[in-house]
Amino acid sequence: MRGGGEEMKNYIKFKEKGFTLIELLVVIAIIGLLSTLMAVALNLARQGGRDAKRVADMKQVATALAFYFDQNGAYPAGTETLGEVGAECLDASGFGALCTNPYMATIPKDPSNSFWYEYQSTANSHYLLEFVIETGAGSLETSGIYELRVDGSIYGPF
Repeated sequence: MRGGGEEMKNYIKFKEKGFTLIELLVVIAIIGLLSTLMAVALNLARQGGRDAKRVADMKQVATALAFYFDQNGAYPAGTETLGEVGAECLDASGFGALCTNPYMATIPKDPSNSFWYEYQSTANSHYLLEFVIETGAGSLETSGIYELRVDGSIYGPF
């Protein structure tokens, strides 16, 4: 009987050295869940970074437009999709493809290339800069289309 007991102890010791299939599946499921959560968090961080860049881009364009207004007494008339052909820079003649003595040598484009920046001015004393926010940045808590106006205030979402 003694020999049978030794075999059972050795079997139990051998069995305790490995993992069961259930244990391995549980660990794999946990790793999968954690990697999914990390991917979602990373995507949200990227969207937030693009939103912050959009707001900064619009403030730079607004600064260039303020210089334009100081020199010309009015804002450029018309509607332009900023950063696209024909609205790549801003100088004394307005938005254009090639500029001499620019207020802004390169008009920024939307960082995702999925959206746009739009400038509108129907009267020479005011303008609207429209841009899209994906997730919310700073005080802009929800996604949507926002406007930056002459007084520096941001309105939206629309």
